[in-house]
Parts: sequence; structure tokens; C-alpha cells
Amino acid sequence: MSSFGVSLYLTTLLVVFYLLIKRVVGKKATIRVLLGLLLLMFIPGLFMDVQIWGAVKRNNMSLFFILLILTAIPWICFDKWYKNKTTIMVTDKGVVLFSFLFKVVIILCTLSYIYVFPYALQSYSMGAGEIRTQLGEISVIPSSPLTTLGVAVSTLSPFYVFFFYISLLHLKLRKYSFLLFFSSFIYIAFSMPFMARDGYVVLPIMYLINFFMFRNTLGSKERKKVKKYMIVLGSISGSLLLVYSVSRFFTSGETKSLISGTWGYLYQQPYVFDRTLNYQHSWHGVDLRFPILTVFSGNPPIEVERYQDFETKFGTMLSEFYSIGGYWSLFVFTGAFILIYYLGLRTQIKKGNTFGIFIFFLTYLILEVTGLFYFRYGGMSFNILFLVLTILPFWLPNKILILKQKIQQSNE
Repeated sequence: MSSFGVSLYLTTLLVVFYLLIKRVVGKKATIRVLLGLLLLMFIPGLFMDVQIWGAVKRNNMSLFFILLILTAIPWICFDKWYKNKTTIMVTDKGVVLFSFLFKVVIILCTLSYIYVFPYALQSYSMGAGEIRTQLGEISVIPSSPLTTLGVAVSTLSPFYVFFFYISLLHLKLRKYSFLLFFSSFIYIAFSMPFMARDGYVVLPIMYLINFFMFRNTLGSKERKKVKKYMIVLGSISGSLLLVYSVSRFFTSGETKSLISGTWGYLYQQPYVFDRTLNYQHSWHGVDLRFPILTVFSGNPPIEVERYQDFETKFGTMLSEFYSIGGYWSLFVFTGAFILIYYLGLRTQIKKGNTFGIFIFFLTYLILEVTGLFYFRYGGMSFNILFLVLTILPFWLPNKILILKQKIQQSNE
């Protein structure tokens, strides 16, 4: 298949999928954000040649699409449950808990900003091209407990986005809203020393998803406030991304290189997946992305060497799963991801703990959205962090948030 054929095929499948689930999840479903991202991933070949390595196998594209859609099952489950529960309320018990959490988040993020700022400034003075070229040879930020803490704080940024929206729901919490908005930018701040694009892309996506979740609860005044904040976020993310892209991909003055280096951040995935299935022969095992599993063997994780060009490109988390050991690992790890978060979400819904449902869903969202690019949270520390985040919602206190059916539109 040519890139035009790939785009036409995948886009057609996506439209059919949307028509099938539209009535199930409702017209205002948050999964529309995922469908929009997939559309941006699929359509470029309709307008330009985005072929990277040559003809693509249709069977690989079919498998790619099917597995991507299957990973969205927990998302569909959430939207189906949430579509008729449109008013979120913070209880008095919740005000006390959130006030404490907000203070902790703001303090930790402020300290993290102070720590990372000099390294971010140094990297920008060097330029994205030089940093990304020499990333394996130079240390852009020292390995230390403070760095580990800062990275952990920045990784949790999508939860701060959720907290920002929660702060708008109660008069006693609104005083924290701006500082929480500012705190969420810690994701971008910790991307800057590495000149990575993750924060510029993922953070706006998380704000958009949460906006769809909260838009019916917020009054018109709060919605306008959120939209202003999102314009600021979009402007900052877009400007920094442009600076990054020009610095790295426009050095020769070629527009094609700039387009492939920016839009290609998303549209290369089907082609990398196809290449991985065709040419991956040296398996990574669990050492690269799931070193936590090596504890069962009693052997410490080993350093994985990647020799092929496609091994360091974005092919979604599905390519990473295949690289572990082949088709068996692709199906096992994809299936485990789906089952853990689908069954976990169903259990949370059955328990009726609204706060736990949201935190569990957000944990899944972080993995799902970043997984459209690659499995970002490999490494022992990240493995442990997300294991804790997956288990934690089952122990969270109840009656922190409550959901009610909105009977009439107010504040319009």
C-alpha cells in the first residue's frame, strides 16, 4: 500500500468506527479527542507522500487499527457511564481533602520549577538540534534524588489539570485555580532540558479532554475563564513547539523537513508499526519498558541496544509491545493493558466511588494518550509509579465527589 492507500484505508475505518459508537457514548463524549488525534494520524497521506520506507502491508494496517481501537475500550466504558451524569459536585469532605492536595501540589511544583529552570535555560541556549543529537553523550540534567522527585512531580501533571477543573466547582477552592493552572506547566518545564515535545502536545490534550468532562458542570463565567486559560496554554505550547521545530528541522531551510518533523510526530506511527513487524528481529525483552517484571527472574534488567532506525521512532506503544518478543508479546501486553483498565474501571463504577473512578480513568488516559506516540513510562521508577497509581483509586475515600443528572441548563 502507498501512503495514499494507507490514509484512505485507515480514515475509512475510523469513520465507520465513529458511526458505530456515536450512539453508545453520546454526542459530547470525551473520546472525540482520541478520534481527532487518530484522524490527524491517518489523513496526511491523502494530501502528500508520507511514505518512509516503501510499500506497507494491508494486514499490518488492519492489525494496527484493530489493536488501537481495542485499547480504547476503557475509554468507551467511561464515556458510556458518564454520558448521563453531567453535573459534578464537591462535597464538604471533598473541599477539605482537595484544599490539602492543592497546597501540596502547588508547593512541590514551585520547588520543581526552581530546580529545573537553569537546566531548561541551558538547553534552549544550545538549541534543539544539538541537544537531541548529543542526548546520549551529554547530561542535560544531573541524576540525583531531586531530579527523580522533579520528574515524578511532572509526570503527575495530568492530575493537576483535573484538579484545576475541580477548583472551579466550589467557592472555597477557586482561589487555587490559577496556581494549579501554573503548576500543570511543570510537564512542559521538565520536557525543556531534553528538548522533548511531549509536554507541548500532551498537556493541551489533557486540558481538552477535561474540558469535555466538565463543560456541562461549569457555569458560563467559568467556561469563559477556562477557554482563556486554554488559549494561553495553546499559545505557549505552540510557540515553544515552533521554536523547537525550527531549531531542529528547519536548519536547511526545507519546508518538507519541517512538516515531517512536526506533523510527522503523529503521522509516522502506522509506518513505524509496519516496519517493526516486518524487520524487528532482535528482541528487547521486558528490560527496556517493563523492568519491574525482571524481579520475578531474580536478575537485574540489562541495557538494551537498539540498532534499527525504526526502533527509536514513534510507532505507538503497540510497536514497543511487539519489540519485547514478537506477536505473542504484542497480544499479551496489549490484552493485559485493556483488561486491567477495563475491568478496573468496571469495578470502580460498581463501587460507586466517583473520585476513584476519575483518578483511575486519568491514570489510564495518561498511558493511552502518550501511548499514541510510544510507551513513555518504561524504567523501574515509572513502572512502580504507575503500579501505585493503578492500585491507589481502590483505596481512595468515598463521598469526595458526587455526580447528579443535570435537569436544566443554568448560567447560560
